[in-house]
Amino acid sequence: MSLLEKVKKHVNSAEILTVSSESVDVSFTAGEIKASQRKGTFGSALRVLKDGRIGFSSAVGVEDEDLLVRNALESAEFGDEVQFDFAPAAEGPDVQTYHDSVPALTITEMVDMGKKVVDKLKKAEDGLQIDVHLGRNISESKLETTNGAHVAEKDSSFGLSASIERIDGNDILLLYHGEVSVGVEDFTDIVPTRIIERLEASREIVSLESGPMPVIFPPRAMMTLLLPLLQPKIYINLLQAKL
Repeated sequence: MSLLEKVKKHVNSAEILTVSSESVDVSFTAGEIKASQRKGTFGSALRVLKDGRIGFSSAVGVEDEDLLVRNALESAEFGDEVQFDFAPAAEGPDVQTYHDSVPALTITEMVDMGKKVVDKLKKAEDGLQIDVHLGRNISESKLETTNGAHVAEKDSSFGLSASIERIDGNDILLLYHGEVSVGVEDFTDIVPTRIIERLEASREIVSLESGPMPVIFPPRAMMTLLLPLLQPKIYINLLQAKL
């Protein structure tokens, strides 16, 4: 008997979300391989509607399904009154979010990619502090309801990023670039190339006079500019959630 069949006997409707993921990371610090690790997670979340109130329970790892149901039912006794129901059966869009090349990528291949990036950055200038990170991730999620909904998604991603630090007297320069894709792509050229381009542009150090000056921000800086404006809203939302 499935989890939904078990809980359906006790509630008006229910929804179960299960998520599993596996990630592999390789990192270089100061131009040398530092660590490689593989980790996986699995979790489930159950929401129920009983007598107009919502209940919730969740678990990380393999959990006793009966305990998950009991916790959700107990939560519903004190849950908020709601005026909605869980999703019925419906067709979802077909979006390509997974590529077979990601799980096929080995740690050895990731280490070789990282070494290529380190070598290219070392040739750009002596004495640079070089850090490189590579990661691949696979995740699967499934959403089911007692009203007939059944939606599943499988995602994959591969990313490569690098940063350099140069200290020259009182001048400290930090440069970073990263790329990410659904499938495995060879980013070992574009990532160091972007960093080296900025490194070359930074070689001329000038003194600035006090006063208003025009400033050009790249697209990646947009979130940094918006963060001070978003923080009050985030704080208010957290405060309301606590109340």
